[in-house]
This record gives sequence, C-alpha cells and structure tokens, in this order.
Amino acid sequence: MDEKKNNDEEIKIHDNECECGCNHEHEEEISDSDIEIAMLQNEMQAKEQEIKDNIDSLQRIMAEFDNYKKRTLKEKETIYSDIKSEIMTDFLDVIDNFDKALENSDAKNIKEGIELINKKLIDILGKYDVKEIDALNKKFDPQLHESVQHVDDSNYGEKEVIEVFRKGYTLNDKVIRYAMVKVAN
Repeated sequence: MDEKKNNDEEIKIHDNECECGCNHEHEEEISDSDIEIAMLQNEMQAKEQEIKDNIDSLQRIMAEFDNYKKRTLKEKETIYSDIKSEIMTDFLDVIDNFDKALENSDAKNIKEGIELINKKLIDILGKYDVKEIDALNKKFDPQLHESVQHVDDSNYGEKEVIEVFRKGYTLNDKVIRYAMVKVAN
C-alpha cells in the first residue's frame, strides 16, 4: 500500500510538470518574467521617445535663442542709430543759430547770438542728462576734478579749487569729462 501512495504522489508531481520537465509553478514564474521584461522594454521605449522629444525640444530652443540674439543685436543697432540721429538733429539747430548769427553780425549782435547759441547747447546737454560739474570754490575731489596746477595762497581754504581751466561734465552721475582745475594749498 505504501507503494501505491508513492505512485500516486509521483503521478501528482508528474501532472504538475510540463514538457520541458519544469513544474507549472515555475512556468508561471517564467511568464511573470516575460511580462516584466515586456514591461521594461515598453518603459525603455517610452524613455527613448522622451529623450528624442527632449533633444528635439532643446534644438528648437537653441534655434529660437539664436534667432533672439540676432534680432536683439539688430534692434540694438537700430536703437543706437536712432539715438545718434536724434542727438545730431538737436545739434543741427545750433548750427542754424550760428548761421543766423553770422548773417546778422555786428559787434552787438555777435555777443547776443553767441549767448543764445551757448544757452541752446546747454539746453541740449541737459535734455540728455549731461550736467556741468560745479568746481569753482569747491573742495578738490579727485572723483570729479583733474588738478593741473597748484598754488599756496592763504586767502583760500585747504584743497580749494580757485580756477577752472576746462569745465567737467557728468552723464547720469557718471563723469564723462573731469574738470581741469587749479587748486590752492
């Protein structure tokens, strides 16, 4: 009877085996592995597509940026040209005033004409935020002044600017030309 039980168990074991000698539970594991491999392959294909899409997007962005750089360079050149034209147009008014002064010149009119032209030039400079550096009777400041002469004179304070040889100017608070001055003490 023990033999019969062993035979029955062999049959049960044999029933669970497949043609290749593996039991069915093992076959299910292979199927699960095949499914997992298929899922990983699908995931890999999705990632490869994502990489291709990202590369394509990057190339488009690079092309757009290159176009942006070219466009802004052209705009910058246009703006620069427009600003120069506007400034030069303002100075053409001064030339017109010189022409009028020369046409109607006598000793009295020349002085008046020069004063009007000088005022017009100062107005134009002010329009573009160019301001004269106030130097005379001020304390010498190397950030604003260029000392070209020095004198000792007890009538003046220490490092006082006593004469301006050439006016200095700022543009938006940046010195574009230092005032050339004589400094005392």
